[in-house]
Amino acid sequence: MDTILRERGEVLWEEDDVILSLIGEYGFANHGMRGRLGPEHAEAVEPLKGRRIFTVARKEGIDGAAPLERAYTLIVDPLGEVLHINRFHDTAWAPAEPRCTRQLMARIRPGISFDLHEHGGSEPILAVGATPAG
Repeated sequence: MDTILRERGEVLWEEDDVILSLIGEYGFANHGMRGRLGPEHAEAVEPLKGRRIFTVARKEGIDGAAPLERAYTLIVDPLGEVLHINRFHDTAWAPAEPRCTRQLMARIRPGISFDLHEHGGSEPILAVGATPAG
């Protein structure tokens, strides 16, 4: 994967064994990028504003998250902040997925919703959020 990122992409940032490249319209990384790019990386992030960064899964022992079983997505907002897709629900600039989810939730106004995620442990985490029923 490192070879592809270097030969087929424009390397925007590289540190230790982490490579972030621009290939076509998207950013691609060989390791998770969440929390790695801050304001001090503004120059590297500039070409990715309004775009996605894809990273392949690398979590052994979690169904569907083993190497190459899925890709994780981060999005760079217009100001250059690198965010997970679920951080856009209440923002003026939001990608299609959270914007559609927010519109659906506003229309159906559920009494309760469940947000299910996998994590690095052996037990699933269940987060429950109540919403006003109106």
